[in-house]
Amino acid sequence: MHDTARSPAQTETPLRAEPLRAGLQPLVFGRSGLLGSHNFRALLLSAGTASLQIDETVERLQAPCLLWTPWNTQARLVVAPGSRGHHLVLGASLLSVALRHSPHAAELGYMAERRYLVTLDPADGDAATLQACFEGLAVETRQDRPMSSSLVEAHLSILLVTLYRALKAGPYGLQSGFASSSLGSRFIALIEAHLGERWSVAAFCAALGVGRDRLHATCLRDFGRPPGLMIRQRTMLEARRLLEQSTLSVDQIAQRLGFGSGPQFNHFFKGIEGVPPGAWRRQVRSSDRTRPPPVDLSAWP
Repeated sequence: MHDTARSPAQTETPLRAEPLRAGLQPLVFGRSGLLGSHNFRALLLSAGTASLQIDETVERLQAPCLLWTPWNTQARLVVAPGSRGHHLVLGASLLSVALRHSPHAAELGYMAERRYLVTLDPADGDAATLQACFEGLAVETRQDRPMSSSLVEAHLSILLVTLYRALKAGPYGLQSGFASSSLGSRFIALIEAHLGERWSVAAFCAALGVGRDRLHATCLRDFGRPPGLMIRQRTMLEARRLLEQSTLSVDQIAQRLGFGSGPQFNHFFKGIEGVPPGAWRRQVRSSDRTRPPPVDLSAWP
């Protein structure tokens, strides 16, 4: 594997991308080499088989296919002997950076926080696009070339857009968590646009020109959760990102996120993570990087 120094924070897993070919022994990917608490792994399997093991469940992969998954530290990805393809692992902030200029960042970010296994058609243009993305990422992580970071961001963005299109057209359809309505998409966009302003559900309803009952029903149908929970989850994800990757003080982060005071932010954060934000930051940045298991925020919009 080839590491790169392009990680936005020293506590985060750097991007690693590589072609893989299993010999006489299986290739096993677990938690080795991972930093921080929030990582992603992808496998483009072009030949052979693999399995994803999480706790006591096993999901079988048969080439040609693409696996994208937020990484559980207890998970194991096992590539069978003789199989080949491409492997990718990265931290959350690099993914966020790659999507920062996309007008579809909210939906792509939502998608990236879930696990998908997509069967590919070798004759389909999407399969060729994915292959080119993985190969391009492998090249950029092996060589220190001018503007490599821009190409890395572009390849990651194209990879996610291609996955999104495959899911929208495939058997996952809208059940995968994408907004199936204009109202759902507009609500996600407003959350992103007003992140840090601490808008209430009523304020979002007013901006969208709909009643609370309609927005509630739309969110349950499109995302499986009420609007208030979606807002809190997105705020929490941003809080964790700033604590882990910025040099802002806790009070400055509280102000940026729109909290009236540091104690109010502490109460919000501790209610979800179980520890105050300052203690959480120290644990994340400690030498052994141990901290309490994170709350599942995989459904952020």
